[in-house]
Amino acid sequence: MPSKSILEMTNSEAKKFFLKSESYFNGHLPSYFDFEELLVQAEKLIGQSKLNEISICKNAVSQRDDVNYKILMNKDGQYAWRPVQLIHPLLYVDLVNTITEQENWDSIAARFSQFQSDNRVKCISIPVESTSAKNDQAEQILNWWENLEQAQIKFALDYNYCIQTDITDCYSSIYTHTIPWALHEKECAKKNRENGIGNVLDTKIRSMQNGQTNGIPQGSVLMDFIAEMILGYADMRLIELADSNELTDFQILRYRDDYRIFSNQLETAEKIMKLLTEVLFDLNLKINSQKTFLCDDIIIDAIKPDKLYWTSQYASIANKTSNGEWHFQLSLQKHLLQIKILGDKFSNCGQVKKALTDIYKNRVHKNILKKKPDDIYQLISIVTAIMLKNPGSIQHCVTILAALFKFLEPSEINSTITSILSKYDSLPNTDFIELWLQRISIIKERDKKYKSKMAKKVREPNNINLWNSDWLKSNKQPDESLLINEIKISELTLETPIEEIDMFNDSYDF
Repeated sequence: MPSKSILEMTNSEAKKFFLKSESYFNGHLPSYFDFEELLVQAEKLIGQSKLNEISICKNAVSQRDDVNYKILMNKDGQYAWRPVQLIHPLLYVDLVNTITEQENWDSIAARFSQFQSDNRVKCISIPVESTSAKNDQAEQILNWWENLEQAQIKFALDYNYCIQTDITDCYSSIYTHTIPWALHEKECAKKNRENGIGNVLDTKIRSMQNGQTNGIPQGSVLMDFIAEMILGYADMRLIELADSNELTDFQILRYRDDYRIFSNQLETAEKIMKLLTEVLFDLNLKINSQKTFLCDDIIIDAIKPDKLYWTSQYASIANKTSNGEWHFQLSLQKHLLQIKILGDKFSNCGQVKKALTDIYKNRVHKNILKKKPDDIYQLISIVTAIMLKNPGSIQHCVTILAALFKFLEPSEINSTITSILSKYDSLPNTDFIELWLQRISIIKERDKKYKSKMAKKVREPNNINLWNSDWLKSNKQPDESLLINEIKISELTLETPIEEIDMFNDSYDF
């Protein structure tokens, strides 16, 4: 098997998995942001101690509202945002230690066995670790492709109807008290609010959020796993209600908060949908009505529209020769314009990232531009426009921009970056774009100023702190300079290695 589910791991294997840098933050940052040493140090600082033992006073952490570092990531180039958090390293390690204690881990694993005991609901989003050359995220996405998209196509043989739906702002809406409900049953958890791993997790997550009960920090595999506890509980409750209503002949596929409900009777599918709404409502979660629909065609609706569009469009852009090389029928500028059209039609879609990866690997990097293109400023302008409308492609676009910038003088690179940033003036929280543009400017100028606190951290590793650690005893506060890998900064060039763009490309060939 190319991957291993976290539920197949021992408690020590699970701990090691959660403490990987890519598990701590499953987004994409320039390579010189390195969480590994910081997490190792956090482990040593905690040692065998309890969190209160290394704090300045009991419950000190819950009295701060800035212990985690928050980043708002734009979703559509306009007004939709997804909040992600870098959890304070010591709080993260403490939470991992708690979950992976032998007794706690055995209890959690047993509860997941109950969640998954009825195969009429199949969850395909349990975190996995890659056992192949692919990274963990690639295997997770491959799991989605094989067990959601491809499974739905197969189910078209067996079922006549499919309803697709998902949850509105799932992570931001999770009520932390539902964690003990999920692990110990609601009534039991309400009667005993002190004991049990569920109550411990509830307390720890609330503490890192200044006592807030709404929402859990998004951005780590650990929190993905905690979300699966609540969603797995919802799966089990849904089956119980379906049985009490004598509903049969249905199958549900769930990838995190994305549901596909199959049946041969429309009435059954609609009743299951109604029951799901009730179950989620009881957990403080709501169905996203704008993304709920009855499939017109189970096979076609299994495949995202952007994928269908780009698959057909790409045939007119490129084809493979007999020796396996790509032949492009359009100029680089026209090729980029086609990607811009794709992004305009399907804002922030996965195929934009795949298309940009392909153009970098097969045209920009492979053919290494030998001289300054006559239309270099037009190319830069088009890539910037793609990036602005499709925020999920920022790292891909910056990779292409870097390859173009090698033909510019340092002063021109600086002014061009300033021009690009001016495009974002109307948007708040431009941390992510600044971090990636800094990946270019830092090669020539370490001191270029940016507004983002994380970008300032790169410029002054010893003088800027991302996390509030004043709740910890002075000898237990982490050395945040470990976050910045100076060796990797010294090795940067404007030409990005293929393996680096592959690491943050989550579309691959499917």
